[in-house]
Amino acid sequence: MKIIVDTEETVSLILERKYRVVGFECPEGLKPQILKLAHKIEDKTGCLVIVIGEPCRGPCDIKYKQLEDLVEALFHFAHRETTPIKSSVSIHYIPVKIDSKGWINDVSSSLKSLADRHEKIGLLTTPPYSNLADAAERKLRELSVSVLKGRGSKRLKRGEILGCDVSSALEVLGEVEAFLLVGDGLFHALGVALTVDKPVYKLGPENTSLMNVKGEAEKLLVKRLSMIEKVRDKKEIGIIIGLKPGQMNLQRALRLKAALEKEGRTVNILAFDEVKPSKLLNFPSIEAFIVTACPRIAIDDYQDFNRPIITAAEAEYMVGLKRVYRPF
Repeated sequence: MKIIVDTEETVSLILERKYRVVGFECPEGLKPQILKLAHKIEDKTGCLVIVIGEPCRGPCDIKYKQLEDLVEALFHFAHRETTPIKSSVSIHYIPVKIDSKGWINDVSSSLKSLADRHEKIGLLTTPPYSNLADAAERKLRELSVSVLKGRGSKRLKRGEILGCDVSSALEVLGEVEAFLLVGDGLFHALGVALTVDKPVYKLGPENTSLMNVKGEAEKLLVKRLSMIEKVRDKKEIGIIIGLKPGQMNLQRALRLKAALEKEGRTVNILAFDEVKPSKLLNFPSIEAFIVTACPRIAIDDYQDFNRPIITAAEAEYMVGLKRVYRPF
């Protein structure tokens, strides 16, 4: 999988702003190629590039606070700005794309198989894979498939999703027979499949075989509903607020606090920058946790915690604030 980065824009910004020290940040899968890019940028600009080794879950997980005394600017690759950030560090969002050369030929049989099964498809993707999604859309239309792309929330472009935001899928849910996600890994596909009640297929840049992830999502859904029932029996609850931009959902936490206290529970509001099992050990009296920060912590990492942990949306479903189950 070859990543295409707009090197010219990065070089131009560094030279124009006369940056001497910058940070490069990206999702986990891009780190090897960003490391190579850093050397190229240093050669062209004379600027020192520090590659951020910490994990980055998304545009709400940018490490700008930690870098304020280290770099003059932070270049964030792959994600688009979703939450305005005020910082002494200048933040630049640099788009990346996946090299699509030959890809559409590799997936043509998979798309034909999809077209044989469904006449109306909801097309989804994430920003790095948008060019692959565009190629898939053209091919599906050639196969007489009706392709729909939802607009979703204001922070998304048409047909895009995030790990915590699949509103683009929900917008066209009643108009399609199934969804196709063009992207890598199961992270985003499972988020969609947990939320919608229709088949969700995935095609990636390397794994070009059509994969229906609904079966995996159904297994996970059983575990999520079981987790909700475990929390339902607990008397002392910890509601976790995130300290990252876009994860400070205090009002949502307060609504949940009021609903839980109405049921006679003891509720604690906790704030964390990183929600890790070791940090929660400092609060042994708390029997279960609700995450109003990144919901994927509770969904993807729940096995790492020694007490039940659910998302804010799952908690709202549990107390009756929402009638239909949604993971986030």
